[in-house]
Amino acid sequence: MKFTIWDSPEHPPTTCDGELLYTWNGYVESGNILSLFKFIEKNDDLIRSKYLAWVYELGAFEIKGKKIVDYFTFEDGFSYWWMTLFVEKSPWTQPSIIDAIRLFALNEIINKEKPKTIKLVSPNPSLNLVIKNLCKELGVVYSWQKSKHAKSIPFGIKNMYRFLPLPS
Repeated sequence: MKFTIWDSPEHPPTTCDGELLYTWNGYVESGNILSLFKFIEKNDDLIRSKYLAWVYELGAFEIKGKKIVDYFTFEDGFSYWWMTLFVEKSPWTQPSIIDAIRLFALNEIINKEKPKTIKLVSPNPSLNLVIKNLCKELGVVYSWQKSKHAKSIPFGIKNMYRFLPLPS
C-alpha cells in the first residue's frame, strides 16, 4: 500500500492508482482522499491521550540528571513549567500544537495501515524532515515532492485572530 500526504496549496489529484491520500489541511473526503483532521475527530480520545502523555514525558525528560520541569522551578518550589505556552496546550497561542496532533494521528494511521511507501507533497522543509524521520523510525520508504508555496492572504480566516484586540 502507498500513502501520499498532501500539504500543498494545489488541489490533490482525484485518482491515485489505489493509493490513499491524506490531506494535511481540510476536512473534505472523497474516494481515496482522506482527511487527517477527520481521523483526529474520530479518534479524539486516543490522540488526546498520546499527546498529553508526550507533554508529560517531555517535562519528565532528564538533562544532566535533572528533569526539564525542575529547570523551571523557583526556590519556593513553584515550577514555571506549568505556565509555559507548551504546557498550556492551546492551538490559539501555540499553533504548532496542531502539527504535533496531526503527527500523532499520522503515526497511528501508519501503524494501523502499514504502508510500504509514503510520499509527502508539501513546500514545508520542516514537515519533510519530521515525516522523513518518522518513516525511518517505522521502516517505511519515504519521498518528498516539494510543491509551490501558497500565496499569503493577509486577512484570511486563519490569520484573523492576530488582528483582534487582546482580552482585558
